[in-house]
Amino acid sequence: MFLLTYIKKEIYKGKEKRFKGVKVYKGINL
Repeated sequence: MFLLTYIKKEIYKGKEKRFKGVKVYKGINL
């Protein structure tokens, strides 16, 4: 259970970083 939660958190962190990167990239393009 702890391992599953940890993996989900790591995946969420990765998605969050990607979203921030996309937002910044789109902002620069606009």
